[in-house]
Amino acid sequence: MRHFSKDRPQASHGEDGCEALLFETLDRIRAISARVGQSMATVSLAWLLHQPGVTAVLAGSRKPQHIIQNAQAADLELPPEVVAELSAATGELKRALGPNQDMYLTAAESRIY
Repeated sequence: MRHFSKDRPQASHGEDGCEALLFETLDRIRAISARVGQSMATVSLAWLLHQPGVTAVLAGSRKPQHIIQNAQAADLELPPEVVAELSAATGELKRALGPNQDMYLTAAESRIY
């Protein structure tokens, strides 16, 4: 993934990656989620559902209880200041990754349909 260094085994991109920034972003999300009293997954899905124009979120699961947790995100009302804080917490990483939608290939190799 472009989030990680090109020097990691099995990396298929040639970019430096954003490892340090990724882990800082995750720490920010973890802290916000702890304050809200919910898991990072639940808060992250709820944040997505609070975004203008987002009407559905695709979420995977490995265990049946993950499906229940994912569904609970739809009922989680995040205060506007928490939504704004989560957006700010993720903004720098989104800017660093740029408009390339492909998490695995470099910009020159990305495919936009």
